Amino acid sequence: MSVSKAYALYAIQLQTTAAVDHLIDNLVSQRISSGLRQILLGTGDAARPRLLVNQQQTPEVEFTTRKMTSLSTIGVTGLKIDSDVDDDGLELWFQKRDEGGNLATGSSHLKGTINEGILVPVSLRAGNDDVATIDYRCVITYDGTNDPIVWADSSALEGSPASDEVFFAGPCSFNGTSIEGVQSISIDFGLDVAALGGEGEQFTTFASVRRIQPRITVNTLDVSAWASLAIDGVAQTATDSLIYLRKGDTDGGRVANGTAEHVQFSMDDGAIYVQDGDATEDGDATINIVFQPIYDGTNENLVVDTAIAIT
Repeated sequence: MSVSKAYALYAIQLQTTAAVDHLIDNLVSQRISSGLRQILLGTGDAARPRLLVNQQQTPEVEFTTRKMTSLSTIGVTGLKIDSDVDDDGLELWFQKRDEGGNLATGSSHLKGTINEGILVPVSLRAGNDDVATIDYRCVITYDGTNDPIVWADSSALEGSPASDEVFFAGPCSFNGTSIEGVQSISIDFGLDVAALGGEGEQFTTFASVRRIQPRITVNTLDVSAWASLAIDGVAQTATDSLIYLRKGDTDGGRVANGTAEHVQFSMDDGAIYVQDGDATEDGDATINIVFQPIYDGTNENLVVDTAIAIT
């Protein structure tokens, strides 16, 4: 049978009962897993299974986006996904392609609706000349009525996606000391999500963040920073350590430092140390500086501001 349909990425729409209404566009990729585990059973005299039953199911959605500013909505510790008659939870689409054209219009797309779960950031990567991307994971639970993902064919798209923001690795500092020659920044948000079920039900019905343990790694040409950090690192002082993502200008350059459109991650308790260093005969030496935040009893381990000037 010949191909008669094809689909593409679109966007993620968030609408929760906590008055969240936010479109995550600028998607790079999207993956949906059914999370289905099955049991196959046979008898003592049978080589082939004769019984199949669903053991447990925890569907998940993973996606990657260049939209850094969505962190102000989702947060570094995640966002509860829920729904009611006015709020649909999390919606995603497979946008239908138009045969002989580009993209189809009208109610011709496949939409998935998630009524309950938790959406968390997983990791972020940004380079000196590589565009920043962030990975998200949505752990889906059963609300007692609807399928964990409700699929609807012949659906209309919602929102107006745009590619209107891009970020690169920006300036970084530890305890007020600037790090020169930053090559890349990576953040592991360190969120351990527990998905639980009970009473022999097929679907998990409860999801919660079990552990919050973020970590930032900065790769830099400034190997001399190792002298300040010593072999076993230094403690975070009263002067916050700062990690910036520099925004690209839509006209082709970079947004000015003094314009409050950059992204900043700050750490006010923890430690900073050099994880390792590398050098080759035909390349430049680099070191990886790790920022390990801990909870100070008041502020989040890692604080993010998605609309700030670089100072």
